[in-house]
Amino acid sequence: MAKGDELLIVDGTDAHRKVFVDTFEKMGFVCSGAASDPEARERISAKFFPAALVDIDLGGKASGGLDLIRYIKERSGQTAVIAVTSRRSFEAAVEAFRLGVDDVVIKAGDQLPHLKQVVEAAFTRYHAGGGSSDLLLEVRAVLDDAFATMLELARHVYDEVSVAALANFKPRVLFVESDQAMIQALGPLVQGKNWEIEAAINGGDGLDKSERGFDLVVVRDELPDLRGSMILKNVQARRAETYGLLYTSLGENGSIVHYNEGRSGDVFRPFTDPRQLIARIDAVVDELMLRQRDRSIIQAFRSRHDEFFRRYAELKLRIDRAID
Repeated sequence: MAKGDELLIVDGTDAHRKVFVDTFEKMGFVCSGAASDPEARERISAKFFPAALVDIDLGGKASGGLDLIRYIKERSGQTAVIAVTSRRSFEAAVEAFRLGVDDVVIKAGDQLPHLKQVVEAAFTRYHAGGGSSDLLLEVRAVLDDAFATMLELARHVYDEVSVAALANFKPRVLFVESDQAMIQALGPLVQGKNWEIEAAINGGDGLDKSERGFDLVVVRDELPDLRGSMILKNVQARRAETYGLLYTSLGENGSIVHYNEGRSGDVFRPFTDPRQLIARIDAVVDELMLRQRDRSIIQAFRSRHDEFFRRYAELKLRIDRAID
């Protein structure tokens, strides 16, 4: 056990909770007490606890704490959970073990030494297993930085490859617009652009055409049949890497919103001139070109270092799973 290890203690009985807190604080733990399921969930959501002590009969009802145990194991898989109970129930104990608790201990004076051992053992395994989620987050950040550094160096080595990739790059852009005045205004502005453009005149048409796969979908929010935001959420749910731009009618209250993975991002306002929309599209196309360049560089690098990429991908996946 390391001094200052944090232990969450969840028990609806004030006297029992106080005994547990006093006992484990004397052992050097930093204890956080919770008297109810909602309070415990709030604490679990706010920070990471290496271990939690949970009363199976939380809330004054038989097996009321099992839902909380299930939540903790789903929300914070690295947290070791020790269940305690005032009654001997085979069914509740079996269900608790199925949910992944380390042990089920009866709340009785003669069981306190055993409970101490179980909690200490949980922290011993925790430290032997590589530390806290903060450490894993740091490892992932360093791994991501190392990959970014490698990519930056590869850009110089494979410069000819990236230049060729950009020379042949032609982004696919879908416009979903029902207003004829805006269509006429945008027409001359896209002339000469090295874009592969398709247009849809309503939301249903836009959804049908979007299934063909586009790099960027540009949608008016006020369509006659569907909200533009619904279209972007649907498109990005099917193909997360598709960029999205959602715009409103022109005016001082008008806006252009970037959409990423079905959620709104950067907002630009006021939107008073169609040229502002073209400028935002140009900015997205620049991002798409950088993404295409990096893909070509990674592909060229991987052709010579396939074993490194395989090991990197496997390690990254293991770290992501451990954190999530």
